[in-house]
Amino acid sequence: MYGDASFVNDYTFTSFTSACSAAETTGTYLKLTKEWHSLTSQSCAANLVFRGGRLQPSFGGVLTLSGSVDAGLGQIFDSSAGGTIKLTGRIVEAYPQWWGPNLNIGTQVNQAIAALAPYGGKIVIPNGTYSFSTPINADDSRGITIEGSGAPTGGSQSAVYMIWTASGNATAISARSSASFTMRGLQIIANSPSWSGKWVDLGHSSTEGDSFNSRIAQCGFFAVNGGSASIGIDLSKATQANIEHNNISGKFDVGIRGVENASDYSNEVVIRENHFSSSTGGSTSSHILNPGQAWLIEANIFEMGNAAGGRRAIDCNNAGTATRGVTVSTNWTGDWPSGASGGVLIRACGTGWVVSGNQLAGPGGGSVLELADRTNGVAVYGNSFVVAPGATSFVFGSGVDNFNAFSNAYSDSTSFLRGVPASGTIADARGAITVYGPGAGLSATLVVKGSSGSNCNLALVNGRIASTTCP
Repeated sequence: MYGDASFVNDYTFTSFTSACSAAETTGTYLKLTKEWHSLTSQSCAANLVFRGGRLQPSFGGVLTLSGSVDAGLGQIFDSSAGGTIKLTGRIVEAYPQWWGPNLNIGTQVNQAIAALAPYGGKIVIPNGTYSFSTPINADDSRGITIEGSGAPTGGSQSAVYMIWTASGNATAISARSSASFTMRGLQIIANSPSWSGKWVDLGHSSTEGDSFNSRIAQCGFFAVNGGSASIGIDLSKATQANIEHNNISGKFDVGIRGVENASDYSNEVVIRENHFSSSTGGSTSSHILNPGQAWLIEANIFEMGNAAGGRRAIDCNNAGTATRGVTVSTNWTGDWPSGASGGVLIRACGTGWVVSGNQLAGPGGGSVLELADRTNGVAVYGNSFVVAPGATSFVFGSGVDNFNAFSNAYSDSTSFLRGVPASGTIADARGAITVYGPGAGLSATLVVKGSSGSNCNLALVNGRIASTTCP
């Protein structure tokens, strides 16, 4: 790759500063073959090629490297004296192994994040199995990408396994108040029996605003040995987040959480083509909890599984205060355990929900779609309701306005509704359309116009339209 004339060799110099200066002056690469200890704060703009060399800043010293770095997977930076490395140049990829052996990959990743701040960059974790008990901290970061070679699926080749060994409610990976944070191709396995924390927190730190433009893709999340995630991915106070092509399974209480409290927000979130499964037990309450505003939940698989608890695919517990404009489209739900009863598949709240093109399978004795009190403006169309005997397709809270369900297919119509909307239209399993309206009656709700555009006169018998006279 390099000819001999391309290098200034560090072994011919007595100081790192002079070696850098020589490479900068001649416009060649600086080949590092020896260890440089206790370097004081300084900057080096030379392009560095590490061939056995190592740099150690002194205590409190900041070594700023603004050129490119060419190195293998061995250690090239030594922070043991208490100094800091800053990489501000053309760094295509940084590796945690540059900061030391893989005894605790969390420590090395954090050093890489700190080195790439404030400009950001990509941290690549090569194939292998790693252990970490130190949380990975990308809070308040800008443009950080942590990338592996892919989370494993059935029959796949080797990938990046990151074994999270901490206990208590510790969070494995935190990127609160970050901008353009990306995490891709990692398998996170929590194996402590006493762990009850979060896999990923994309929320709000104490010093900055909300996280913005985050992406979690092609990752796997799993808890074993009796531990369980309280929240898989936390999106409270996050905006423009994309959660795509992940496997969220094993033991968890909530897979993805939107708003934490009714006064919070979580806006413009896309949850697409993920696989949710609670088939290994645990105390799952919901795969997705409390969507915020302008959420798209699309083309996911929800395996309801054998977990205890409510087992809701999508749930609201905030009375709808912060939930607006949610689209639930082309998802598959099913695989309830044999004999499962009770519970709710989807509980909607707030305003402006669209539920379309889904396969919706509900448990025996439970309900498929429940509308919380005061939910307003819901359109349900083009879905296949696979309703177990004794289950209910729709359950209405009080004050549910402007609810419209049409062009759906129902496998069982014996228990179709529990409660009724305050206003709206429903086409039942037979195709019969019922219009619900305020106390003034059907004629005040349903308006029929003739070909001239003028209102028709309706004759009602027992609440049904018996005849019309139209101009």
